[in-house]
Amino acid sequence: MKRMIEIVSVLLIISFVLTQLPITSFGKSAISSENRIMVSMGDSYSSGEGVEPFYYQGESELKRSTNPDFLAHRSESSWPGQLKLNGVSNAMKNHRNNNWYFVAASGAETKDFQGSQMKDYSRNDIGICVDLEPQLKVFEQFEKNEVDFVTMTIGGNDVGFSKIIANAVTSSKNHKFINPCSLSDQLNDAWKKYYNGTKKDPVCTKDKIQQAYKDVRGSAGDETSIIVAGYPKLIEVKHDFQIYFSEYEAELIDKNVSKFNKELEGIVNSLNDENFYFVSVEEAFDGHGAYSKNGSYINGIMKNKKYDLKEIDIHDLSNTLVSAYSMHPNEKGIEVYRTCVQDKIDEIEKAKGQALVETTTTKADIKEEVDWRQVYIDYLKKYMNEVDNPDVCGFSLVYIDNDDTPELVTRDGDAHYSAASVYTCVDSKVIELVGDLGGTFGSIEYVERESLIYSTVMYQGRGTTTIYSVDAGACKKLISLYSNEVATPEGMEPEYMINDKIVSKSEYYNAWDKYKDNNLSYSSDGDMALSLDAIESINSY
Repeated sequence: MKRMIEIVSVLLIISFVLTQLPITSFGKSAISSENRIMVSMGDSYSSGEGVEPFYYQGESELKRSTNPDFLAHRSESSWPGQLKLNGVSNAMKNHRNNNWYFVAASGAETKDFQGSQMKDYSRNDIGICVDLEPQLKVFEQFEKNEVDFVTMTIGGNDVGFSKIIANAVTSSKNHKFINPCSLSDQLNDAWKKYYNGTKKDPVCTKDKIQQAYKDVRGSAGDETSIIVAGYPKLIEVKHDFQIYFSEYEAELIDKNVSKFNKELEGIVNSLNDENFYFVSVEEAFDGHGAYSKNGSYINGIMKNKKYDLKEIDIHDLSNTLVSAYSMHPNEKGIEVYRTCVQDKIDEIEKAKGQALVETTTTKADIKEEVDWRQVYIDYLKKYMNEVDNPDVCGFSLVYIDNDDTPELVTRDGDAHYSAASVYTCVDSKVIELVGDLGGTFGSIEYVERESLIYSTVMYQGRGTTTIYSVDAGACKKLISLYSNEVATPEGMEPEYMINDKIVSKSEYYNAWDKYKDNNLSYSSDGDMALSLDAIESINSY
């Protein structure tokens, strides 16, 4: 019971809100980070399904189960987030909800542009249904033509390729023997639906996709550049791993994907819209489909994973046995998508005269990106030799400020009184931001990429939270909040303090309201033991 009280106290005390950014007027006369905007929408091939971590993956399961970003499986490594625009420093993922708006969702169909997409989380006795906002709603905050670029992949789920492939995998060998044309029949049915619709739904898939394109154009404005990326062929035809697919089936699936890409390109061309573009990725993926001997850029068939929205249901294996990660680009495939779409963006920027702004990566930038890894490795090896008991120590890499270099958090033990210290890398040197945060089990909490850290010490219902801000490699204390509310016996008045000065209850909670935020991350989620193997693993981070 005492432990539960402390947990509740933590949930009440350790949350804060970010100060709101001022509303900016976006003009088109100049190219700068303040007025370049990209919206990335569509389905799982844009959301980054299958490439962890997803946004808010590190939250508690209860929080994950209701968080739209996690439910949509929006990956922190998605290819849209790695794109760049002239006038915006670094990749778009570093400017989320400022220059980059990410609304793509795994499983999305064209209907989810205008309507709500329902997400069902069903794991570990948690069953929650959440409606994601219509993707086109993102444009309501902008004036017409305020958005520079829209990227998307859409239509694959309308055709139903993923369900067809899942059915092919979960069908028994006996079923395939009885009806070897099952896969072909399902694909033929999909094309009938594509061209003619059904009695239940007479609007054909082709018209739905065309209307979705038009809806995006109507919402964004005539001057916005809209890029539709196609889909890769999924399975390498010549492969040894034929448990799930024969060569015939692999070839049949890939031919239908190619056919679908041609249809998508044809729909884009039929719009007669000079600011609407189709980008094919087929050629870039050729030879690297799932199960390729030359290295796959596509995930093969994967069994249910920890972060799938549903766990295996023994009553409905066809729905949950195959992970949603299956048949989606892996990290290498994400890079292929990024390269193909970035090339088109660069081409468009150049044609519009916007490539005059120099934003290319320099050799110095590349050196800086590589250097922090070795700097942290050298520092941790030295730290490991200096501490008395390295076996109980640890470290983690977290993104606190808004750049491409993570911060380093060290943990000097595994007891309640253990302290955490936070470092960053500046000019190839390790700089301490804040240290000796004792009584924290050696961990910190932070709001990712928003330059805010807080340290919370709890003891027998008494809690102190100290909040820090990070700016340009320096750290300063913002506020310290103390309360013994949970530990105070009934009938007595609790004590509240701000920066070690006694205040009223209303003053205390007014201060919390100013700094309250629920999007918290924890350094302990990525904690690694202080060992040589773990330290060397930073090279592949």
